[in-house]
Amino acid sequence: MNFGSKNKTEELIFAEEAFRVDIQYIIQKAMNEQGISSEELAKRCQLTTEEIDAIQNSTHKIPIRLIGRICFGLGLTSITLKF
Repeated sequence: MNFGSKNKTEELIFAEEAFRVDIQYIIQKAMNEQGISSEELAKRCQLTTEEIDAIQNSTHKIPIRLIGRICFGLGLTSITLKF
């Protein structure tokens, strides 16, 4: 059984999904390290708790503006990607 991508289109989809999961992990890790709840983070970012929870639980595309706001709220000024 092959679970890898079958073509370039699937490679792109896999890459997008991996990045989305990485962003969710970074956000959750920062929240845990800082002891911040979804409610507190929502206040810091001027977002709703529902928006924070949707980003953490969603498999849908996450708008970059929300990622930016959340990183700001967590004090993350940059994210280093390792290739």
